[in-house]
Amino acid sequence: MSATPGHASLPGVDSEKLEIQRITKDFCTIKALESPTVEHVLENIAGFDITHFSCHGSVDPGDPSNSHLLLQKKGPSGPVVDELTVSQISKRNTLGQTWIAYLSACSTAGVETKLLADECLHLASGFQVAGFAHVIGSLWQANDDICVLLAASFYGCLTKFGTKRSNRAVAEALRTAVIEIRSESPDLELWAPFIHSGA
Repeated sequence: MSATPGHASLPGVDSEKLEIQRITKDFCTIKALESPTVEHVLENIAGFDITHFSCHGSVDPGDPSNSHLLLQKKGPSGPVVDELTVSQISKRNTLGQTWIAYLSACSTAGVETKLLADECLHLASGFQVAGFAHVIGSLWQANDDICVLLAASFYGCLTKFGTKRSNRAVAEALRTAVIEIRSESPDLELWAPFIHSGA
């Protein structure tokens, strides 16, 4: 979502969507949810092999189960934030039908409290509990322009494996994408936050 009530705009979201559609049009069926609500996402999440979020993410340092992706719903005077929390995601059982959750948002694999530093309760782990075999996330704030480049490279690499679900393909695609970003943007803060979780 390029516009989220009360938050900075993310102009790269639209470019990211267009790049993904261009790259994957012969690889998979795409259903883009414009300004989705939490309810709409949870209803649709099990119906697709790959779920890609491009939006704001937020970490709750006091209660990581309340860390969330910022979606939106209609309020009495216009759009308001609708929070898709770790708790909501982890309660959703996709019955192993889902393959990849790509979380193009800030701090989706981060824990921001020293008391829980050895725990792995965050958005990425919530998607794994829900049944996603692979999750792409970020450990800290992600640069909007870098997110566009990373997603384009990731899906470009992934489509080279065809329609076969390959566990190795997901890890290789992210590795290749991060190496490409690092070669063009050696600043550690830009390329290093992105991780792959899964088997």
